[in-house]
Amino acid sequence: MIFLLMAGPAKMKTMRFSDFGDRQIELTTFPLENFPNEYDVLSSEIAVVLGEIKPDILFTSTSINSNIERYVIDYGKKSGVPTMSIIDSWIGEDIRFNTDIIDVCPNYILVCDEQMKGPYLKFESENCKILTVGNPHLEKLVTEFQRETSMVQIEEDRILFFCENLKHYYPSEKFNEIAVLHNILSNYNYTRKLQIVVRPHPLESRTHWENFINGPESQLNKFITICLDDTSDLRISIEKSLLTFGVSSMALIEASIMGKFTFSFQVGIKGNRKFLYIPFETYGIISCGTIEEVCEQLSLAGSQISGYKPNNEISAIDKIVDLLNSL
Repeated sequence: MIFLLMAGPAKMKTMRFSDFGDRQIELTTFPLENFPNEYDVLSSEIAVVLGEIKPDILFTSTSINSNIERYVIDYGKKSGVPTMSIIDSWIGEDIRFNTDIIDVCPNYILVCDEQMKGPYLKFESENCKILTVGNPHLEKLVTEFQRETSMVQIEEDRILFFCENLKHYYPSEKFNEIAVLHNILSNYNYTRKLQIVVRPHPLESRTHWENFINGPESQLNKFITICLDDTSDLRISIEKSLLTFGVSSMALIEASIMGKFTFSFQVGIKGNRKFLYIPFETYGIISCGTIEEVCEQLSLAGSQISGYKPNNEISAIDKIVDLLNSL
């Protein structure tokens, strides 16, 4: 039997899965200072809940600001229950398991590929193994996309822009989501009209976007309209768009897998690699290093296709199941 312990956006997204019913454990949560869309939990409550469940194995994701997974891993370490954590990002290794409050590593850290594995080798020890298994979610997406035919109508002028909360995480940097759109609005000189639909990061506030859209800056270009994405389902939002773009959002990978032409906005950040962390070529994502390239791709929206080509390696789920069976 599987139990789910979640908080914040993760909890909201999985509440629609009714098959888990009362196995979705309710936890006391509270917003984190400076991160109002993220929620932390009480370590004492985690210990009580897991003590009642008596799990055979603990499988976690890896939040950056919330401690929910770290408390779960700590419980596993203290109670002798095997712990596994799956990584889905190519950055942030230094803060996945270590904070001012708690410093703990799972028995197994599961990564997507060899590029992701490298930074995590610093955690490897007799009690912590680093294993390359792939990404179950992305593999499932590949399978579903190949099997299903979309019934979603593509909108003829819709461009989807994925945000990453850069303005919040890097407040001193001039480069952020707002700067990306300002650059486009200031330089797009094609006569084709477009609607750039902004999809904020799940942990991002919408306030600064509402201020931008309602302010004079969004009116810089008569051929481009800016609006917020009102489509709750990410896949539907992707499917009805002509193309998608962003900087390094994981959603870029999902969009490319789903067959959408996707590019990474890399104008003016060639020497600042912290913004560019996903393996673009692996997932068929185009890198645009000049504003001229960006504007040209936008003007061609709908005529390009994704460069993603799926491989036929052993699935991540099979690798994880084999690991579980070996314990």
